[in-house]
Order: sequence, then structure tokens, then C-alpha cells
Amino acid sequence: MNVVLVIIGSFVALAGFLYLLSSIPHLVDFLRCRNLERNGIAGEGLCISHAPTADTRTKVFLDIRIPGDGGRTVRVKVLQHGNPTEIGATVPVVYDPRKPQRAKTGLVGVDFDSRSELKVVQRLLTLGLPLCGLGALLVLIA
Repeated sequence: MNVVLVIIGSFVALAGFLYLLSSIPHLVDFLRCRNLERNGIAGEGLCISHAPTADTRTKVFLDIRIPGDGGRTVRVKVLQHGNPTEIGATVPVVYDPRKPQRAKTGLVGVDFDSRSELKVVQRLLTLGLPLCGLGALLVLIA
């Protein structure tokens, strides 16, 4: 009976750990979106080129003009779902003033919102933490 509890507990704890591990990319996206919502500067980006990725997204390369910095432009890469921006088109961009390479296309609160990523992270943590705890408890009981 003890061996069975250890095996079951190990699998349950492993499942919880995998849930927690899968929440890390969503947590990073949430923190980046929240940072852009709080500190981001709205600007415009000129689409230079784009390239397909292995999934449904497209890498879009934009030149963003940084105001007040002598007209300096920064090339950034953003991932877009669906149809990519046409080459030569201007799109609204929000970028981090400390590191302009961290940019997203669209407007804050309209095209991207950190709360949607937060919900995904909360859902994964709500499943992952109890499973880790239950698995550890089963192993300790055995």
C-alpha cells in the first residue's frame, strides 16, 4: 500500500510541477504587458519586413522613431497573429522607454491587456500548487 501511495503521490506532484512550469511563459508575458501598461510610451512603427514562424504567428520587424533622442530609430521584432502588417505601413506601437526592443503593436487597453494573461497564470497556479501539495502529502503519508 505504501509503494502505491508513493507512486501516485509522485505522479500527482509531477503533474502539479508541470502545471507550474507551463505557467512561466504566461507569467513573463503578463509582467511584460503590465510593464508596458504602466510605463510604456505610445508611438508609431514603420513595418520593414516580416517572416513566418513555425506556428500561426508572424515575426514583424518595425522601425520605431524614439522622440527626443535626435530622431534615432530602433528596429524591433514583434509577433503578430493572423495577417501581418503590410510592408511600408505605419502601426501604433507601445514600447518600454528603458528598453525599446520590448514593444507591442496596438494601443494599451484596446489591443492588449495584461489581465487576460493574469487569468491564465491564476488558472495554472490554482491547479498546479494544490497538485504539488497533494502529491507531497501522499508521499509523506506513505
